[in-house]
Amino acid sequence: MDHGRFGPPGLFGGKDGAPNSVIVSRQGGEYTSPHWSKDEDIRLVTGDVITVGTPGGGGYGDPWQRDPVLVARDVARGYFTGEDARADYGVVLTAEDPPAVDARATDELRRRARG
Repeated sequence: MDHGRFGPPGLFGGKDGAPNSVIVSRQGGEYTSPHWSKDEDIRLVTGDVITVGTPGGGGYGDPWQRDPVLVARDVARGYFTGEDARADYGVVLTAEDPPAVDARATDELRRRARG
């Protein structure tokens, strides 16, 4: 459970990964661990649900340079959403299932972002 404060760093323009998280849900409420690395003495009772989010790695390379076809593939696989594709990768997708790249809109978005 390292990376409680900061996620794994990205390389060569890649974004940092998310930090880990621990959430205990009970009786309609949630306790989010303020841990920096690990948390101790969390009292648990029958029926509690513990959700642990662990980081993957940080990104590698500028996400706006990633091949749009690979971004569309990752959206189809459920790794992230079409909204994430647009915001994080500069890739505009169609509403088709599976999503396809709108090449003209993607080129325009990326061109505008470069200024």
